[in-house]
Amino acid sequence: MEIIDNLVDNILKGDCVLFAGAGITQNSGGLSWNDLIDFLIDHFNYSSLLLDHRLESDYKIQIMDDLFQKNNPQLIYETVSARLENVVIPNELSNLMKLPWFSVFTTNYDSAIEDSLSTHQSPSREIKRIFKGNEYALPGKHGELLCVKLMGSSDIPFGLPGSMILTSGQILKAERDRSQIFDILCSHAANLSFLFIGYSFDDNVFFDTIRRLQAELGQSSQKYYAIFKNEPKPEKRYLLESYGINILIKDLTDVSAELYEKYTLLDPSNYSKIKLQIGNKIIPLEKKVIFNFLDNYSIVDFYDISTRVSALSFFKGDTKGFYPFKENWHYPRQETEKLIEAIIQPNENKKSNIFCVSGNLGTGRTFTIKAAIYELITQHNSVVVRLQKNAINSLPKIEEIIKFKNEVLTAAESYGLFNGLRLIFWAEFTPDPEIIVRFRSISELVDFPIILIFEEVANEKYIEDLAQTINLFRIDICDNIAEDQREDLIQFLLQTSKNHQFQELNRNEVLRIVNEEKQFLPIMYRSLDPSKASVDQIVESEFQKIYSDNKLRDLAIYSCIASCVNLEIPISILLKLFRLKYNETQLSYDSIIDYGNQAYHFINIYPDRYFGYLFSIYHPIIAQKLVRL
Repeated sequence: MEIIDNLVDNILKGDCVLFAGAGITQNSGGLSWNDLIDFLIDHFNYSSLLLDHRLESDYKIQIMDDLFQKNNPQLIYETVSARLENVVIPNELSNLMKLPWFSVFTTNYDSAIEDSLSTHQSPSREIKRIFKGNEYALPGKHGELLCVKLMGSSDIPFGLPGSMILTSGQILKAERDRSQIFDILCSHAANLSFLFIGYSFDDNVFFDTIRRLQAELGQSSQKYYAIFKNEPKPEKRYLLESYGINILIKDLTDVSAELYEKYTLLDPSNYSKIKLQIGNKIIPLEKKVIFNFLDNYSIVDFYDISTRVSALSFFKGDTKGFYPFKENWHYPRQETEKLIEAIIQPNENKKSNIFCVSGNLGTGRTFTIKAAIYELITQHNSVVVRLQKNAINSLPKIEEIIKFKNEVLTAAESYGLFNGLRLIFWAEFTPDPEIIVRFRSISELVDFPIILIFEEVANEKYIEDLAQTINLFRIDICDNIAEDQREDLIQFLLQTSKNHQFQELNRNEVLRIVNEEKQFLPIMYRSLDPSKASVDQIVESEFQKIYSDNKLRDLAIYSCIASCVNLEIPISILLKLFRLKYNETQLSYDSIIDYGNQAYHFINIYPDRYFGYLFSIYHPIIAQKLVRL
């Protein structure tokens, strides 16, 4: 379902706000505004001419005002507080409280939501209640979750700041004294998506916020979603949709279960199962079923696709993961389309299942392959296995391939994928000739298509020789950006600087760099650096900033050693090296990460499910320049 999928995507990005109304607790002790008025009418034996209009929304607040005038206001307040004391979030909705919301807003007086959040959120995340708006809280802070009580809280004593807002007079007073709390709501609505649950919109709190935004900023581009159990009246639906609120008619219990199930499936920090993305579906695989295969080979899974990386590190040459390709950060290369087309629509006269992308360092060889692989996974139902450069068994045996393929196919069929599964083996290096020959032999023995993609630094002699004996499809990436692609690249760089809020680029400046460098990586590296100097000058200047600090310099050197041979160095090895060299046993993993963050100009720290963190230099070219320095 599109709305659920969009919500899950926003939650995973950390960009979704929960807005909860009274409907979330109506079956577990809570009261809607109408129910609260009925409760007070009965409790205080209230009688007046206003009751003739008690079903009309305009008279509700007037009845509440009259109740306060005819009775002791503090007594009414304490009666409401006592009535709401034991309200809870029902178990069937507790999954909503487990999701990592950016912030939570509620118009409810009771404390059920914040109590449930305290129980179900990560222990490392503190629930911070906001009553007035002047608490100077920082929304979105990783260690805190703001729970904003727009209408006050029943556990705040009568008359104190943050107490319940029950009458029209208290509403007017709150608009003056608590204006900052509505500023918080407004800033969230301007920048984030919202999910409304159990909220009727009858109090106009959110509508007023949207009207204010439209008056100040124009039409908002943010997405808002509201769950209703029953179809709203046509005029209400029209009003909601006119304010950009997408409506889903569904029982909240079902939404809670589906939202949490999909979030858990897609959460990249959940390692309980291997999660393959095949097309637009996420297919979970039990680790124990393919344990032996996983022990030797790395599968490109949903974790690789969805784990975020820094935009700046990507454009400096960091090729870890597929998130940038998912977000379309990369420059679209003609060679990428050529590779995809050769795989999915092979020429009958030149049909091949072994593909080589050839080019010198800095030409964008790896980016080209990874862009193709991402599209093959998401658009053409491919499963990709990454071969390990220094593995004892570089290529699986035929029986291992068949077993793995059958397990994936069985899992995929349970999610409605029956045809067209493509198995791709991918090497970020040039395999030995015997591996390529063995792959060709295996591909001739299995009754389903398997493909090998690898890269080479241009003109490896043995690949030239091998191409004479096997049917090898080869794509050569030119050292220099072609003349007919320069304008596209310039426009890409200008737009990239805007999209990622880098220092804004000047077209003439970019044109000068493109004409001087001609190669892909140096063009990117220089264009996005504020100095716009040569790559050698940029690297030398940045290296001088860390050279006087022995530990930062050593970390760069160790990372260089790894990157020069196209490897990464695990944090555990670095910690051991540093403890031995500096005789400081108190050094910890956090110490190493801190050093890496200080040397951020060069050091790339990549989270890895097996080694914790891997360290490297952004690109082998930069590593080589550092070695010379």
